[in-house]
Parts: sequence; structure tokens; C-alpha cells
Amino acid sequence: SATYRKLSPLIFLHHADVNGILSGQIIRETGVLSFTYPLSLIVLTLSTLVFLGISMVIFKKRDILI
Repeated sequence: SATYRKLSPLIFLHHADVNGILSGQIIRETGVLSFTYPLSLIVLTLSTLVFLGISMVIFKKRDILI
């Protein structure tokens, strides 16, 4: 759909193909010009921070006795 195509550069899973982003092949495959290296860095950094924050809230520090 058109909405998904507009939002697809903002989904972190679509930035897993680093070689495709660096070579520009992902732009030819998808037809979306927004897949750029700086956008990939921003999306992956923000998603890492969000997931790290979520995991810090959900998983409390617990002592594990071995």
C-alpha cells in the first residue's frame, strides 16, 4: 500500500541490508529514495535507544546466585 511504502524507511528491520544501502541497490529494488546511509544511522540508533529503554524498564536488576 502507499502508506506502508511511505513509512517503510522508518522501520528498523528494513535497514538490515547494509550492503544494499551503501551501494544504492535497495533504492533500485524498492523505488523509495529515502533509504540513505544517514537515515539508516538515525533509525538504527533511535531504535536501539528505544529498545534499550524498554528493556531497562521491563527487566529489573536481580541477583542471580550460582
